[in-house]
Amino acid sequence: MKILTLYVSVFCLFSNLYGLYNGNPAFPELPEKGLLIREGAWYGIKVGYQGDYVFDRRMEVENKQSSVKKRVEELQFFKNQGEFVFNILNRFEVYAGLGGMKAKLCQNPAKGVHLDVHTSTGFSIEGGARAIVITWKELVLGADAKYLYSNLPIDQFKQNGRERKDGGALHYDEWQVGVGLTRRFGFFVPYAGVSYAVAHAELRNIPSDTSFSFSPRSEDLENRDKFNLFIGAGISTWNTLVFNLELRIIGEIALGGSLDFRF
Repeated sequence: MKILTLYVSVFCLFSNLYGLYNGNPAFPELPEKGLLIREGAWYGIKVGYQGDYVFDRRMEVENKQSSVKKRVEELQFFKNQGEFVFNILNRFEVYAGLGGMKAKLCQNPAKGVHLDVHTSTGFSIEGGARAIVITWKELVLGADAKYLYSNLPIDQFKQNGRERKDGGALHYDEWQVGVGLTRRFGFFVPYAGVSYAVAHAELRNIPSDTSFSFSPRSEDLENRDKFNLFIGAGISTWNTLVFNLELRIIGEIALGGSLDFRF
C-alpha cells in the first residue's frame, strides 16, 4: 500500500508539469494469455496500436549555418502507428512499428526572423527490443531500447507570417534506452523510470526564395536534455488485452498510450 501511495504522489506532483514512448517495464509478461497460441508456449505474438503526442521537444542548433541563436523555440509532433511484437518466454520481446507522423517547428534563428514550419503526415518507422531484467515478488525491473526514423514533407513554411516557396522536408530520427520499475496490483500495473535519448531534426532541401532577405539553411538540431523521466500505468484485463498510458517530462513534455492484443 505504501508503494501505491508513493506512486500516486509522484504522478500527482508531475502531472501538472509539462523521448520516445518507453512503455511498461512489465510488457513482456502482459497480457498473460493469448487467444490462439496455447498457454505455456515459448513464444507469443502481439499486435497493437501506439499513439504519442509530444507537446514540447526541447531542441537546439548543433552546427550553425544560418542561425544566430542556438535555442529552438518549439518542436511538436504527433505519431500514430501499428506494432507487431514477437515474445520469447514472457521475458524478452522484439517489435517493429509503422505509421504516420506530423510535426510543427517554431524557431527564431536570427534577430527579427521567425520561422513556422508545419509538415504533412509522413511515414514513421520504429524498431526495438525490451526485456524483463529482474523480478522480485511483485516487483519487475525492465529495460527497453528503440530507434525511430521519419522524413516529413513540409506542408507550410512561413517566415514572419508570410509564406515561403513550397518544398523541402523535415527529417527526424531518435534512439533511446530506458529502464523502469513496476509493481503489479491485480490488473493495475503502475511504473516509473528514466530514459536516455538522442534526437536529431533537420530541415532539408529548402527552396531559395529571393523575396526574403533571410535564407534558412540545413542545420542539425539536437535535443538539449538527454534524460527523461517517465511515469505511467497499464491495465491488463480479459487476459488478451493490455492498455497503457504514459507521461514523459524533463527532456520533453509528452503523453503516449498503447493498446496491445495477444494471439
